[in-house]
Amino acid sequence: MVDVVIEMQQRLDATGAFAKVADSVALTELSAKLIHGQASAWVGELSSLPGQNTRDIGDPVQFEQQVFGVVIGVRSINDPHGSAAKQTLQTKRLAVRQQLFGWTPDGYDRFLLAGAELLTFAEGALFWVERFTTKRMITMEDLL
Repeated sequence: MVDVVIEMQQRLDATGAFAKVADSVALTELSAKLIHGQASAWVGELSSLPGQNTRDIGDPVQFEQQVFGVVIGVRSINDPHGSAAKQTLQTKRLAVRQQLFGWTPDGYDRFLLAGAELLTFAEGALFWVERFTTKRMITMEDLL
């Protein structure tokens, strides 16, 4: 099975848009001290929802809807209203969408947009999440 999170990290790292791209497991808190350079990104699976079994006999087959997220952290220094951070964020969001929207990893449907939102704008940092949805088929062989 393809590790989609690792592939997402590699795709985003290749853009050069972020000083650091990491797994969202490393994101224990949202604070400016986590952001390397001007902006960093954290990638991870946010949710999964398996559908009904599509077979009446034999091994089960299910389609699983998955949502992946990219948390974008932008450093905001001497920017009390966040104007500069918002401009930087727009550039980073575009880089993320250009790499992931419509992308089809092996064994998955195309990545589609699934919403985005501001997580927090606190002292020295702005955090935003971009979500993408996809679907994959799960068979018994996938679990062995």
